[in-house]
Amino acid sequence: MPPKPRLRNTGGSAKGGKQFARLTLEEDTLTPTIRSLPRIIDKIIATTLNYFEPKMENYAKLNAEWTDRTGNARNGLAARSGADGKTRFIVLFHQVPYGIWLEVRFSGKYAIIMPTIDEFGPQVMDAFQKILDKRFPGGPVS
Repeated sequence: MPPKPRLRNTGGSAKGGKQFARLTLEEDTLTPTIRSLPRIIDKIIATTLNYFEPKMENYAKLNAEWTDRTGNARNGLAARSGADGKTRFIVLFHQVPYGIWLEVRFSGKYAIIMPTIDEFGPQVMDAFQKILDKRFPGGPVS
């Protein structure tokens, strides 16, 4: 939290004995706060994605509808969050060579990647919205 601005009262009296107040802002707190917003928002996004990463991975492992023979495909489902420049993401993927066939064969009957994204996409966006609403009450000016 930035320091509170220092104000200096340079008021006095005018002709006719009327009192006036003049406040002088001695420190700019708005500019540093605005400059720190991208870093703050990036941290919020990274923390939220890190929170959802294991939830998505566990959901995929528990809800994959195929019958296990070795357990390799189910155990090979993984989620990782990361960043590439200014872009943050979660990647959900198979670690077995035949994972692609579980996703596309039989018109996606055994697919789990897109159903997991469909399940968690709205949850992630709602979480972002709630965090930003709490951090920045009142929202954007319309």
